Amino acid sequence: MYRASVRATLWLVGLALGLGLAVPTASLAGVQTSASLSVVPSDSGPLEDGDVITLEVIAHNHSSNTPPNAVLNVPATITGPITVQLGCLTCDCSVTDSRIQFVAGPVTGCVAKNGAVTSCAAGPANTALINLGAAGIVVPANSSVSIATIRVEANVDPVNGPFLPSGIRASTGDCAVTACADGSIASGFCVDCAAEGCTKVLFEGGPPLINCPHPCPNKIRFRQGPDFFEFHAIIEPVPGYDPATNGFQVTLSNVNGQIFALSLPAGSINCQSDACTFNNSNADTTGGIAFVKSAERDDVPGQFRIDIRGYVDGLDTATTNPDRPDMTFTFDIGGQSFTSGQLIWQRTSFGWQRISLTPP
Repeated sequence: MYRASVRATLWLVGLALGLGLAVPTASLAGVQTSASLSVVPSDSGPLEDGDVITLEVIAHNHSSNTPPNAVLNVPATITGPITVQLGCLTCDCSVTDSRIQFVAGPVTGCVAKNGAVTSCAAGPANTALINLGAAGIVVPANSSVSIATIRVEANVDPVNGPFLPSGIRASTGDCAVTACADGSIASGFCVDCAAEGCTKVLFEGGPPLINCPHPCPNKIRFRQGPDFFEFHAIIEPVPGYDPATNGFQVTLSNVNGQIFALSLPAGSINCQSDACTFNNSNADTTGGIAFVKSAERDDVPGQFRIDIRGYVDGLDTATTNPDRPDMTFTFDIGGQSFTSGQLIWQRTSFGWQRISLTPP
């Protein structure tokens, strides 16, 4: 009987193959690996020099099996270290500063941590590292796990302000998140990926920009060759303001990051009496800073009118793809820093224009 059954089965399989019929096979395994990180500050600001806050880094697992199998959520494993980049001035954190810095906490450098975390420590280029054990940390299916809380401190000179927001980004390595197909379908079919998450904090600063008593049109004009910009403001610097012996820098940014940064070395600005100026008559063809003037106001001693003009390639594309009217001018002059804050610019036939420095 048993031999007859085996022969019958083999005969049926052979018949199916001979007739070109499909023989049922086990379902193929499939999985998608996806996870994200949240960076949650205890206080988003405005922060002053010396303020200490915490950043909690949380992992979220969105991994699952994929069709044709049943779509079931599956666990994921994250291996370390997790890098927290501090003081990001651009979206990709390729430009950073030291306005916020890691401070070691009481629990192996952390303030609090998951049991899979071995330590929190300062890393290179103003980063913090959350180090994990060799086994990593397992995030259950469709769940979130707090990885660690670290401590950071605002490190700002109160005369250098007001300040732009400062970005913070947490990220794993490129292949540090692993999820495998559900064991009931197949074992050992795994996919690797990465995870990240970002936030921002704000800083209080020192001397603000003051509205001009008359219209001060700030413009961006699109043209053949380098595009033109001009920016005007009134500042009230603190003692020590000295344009002649300090360098100069001007930047334009929007929510996508820095659009341009132009600078002059120390000694470029010539001061006579109460007015300091720089001129470059070739900037309209070569690009760069064309004109800078700082002149003390006769009617309000201690206040200075600032005029900045320059030429930069690609402003048309950078400011209109997509339209981003929320742009910010920042400039360093006389050894002190100032920013317009985020302003909403008006689109015009020639480019952009902003009349008032006071945000709506």
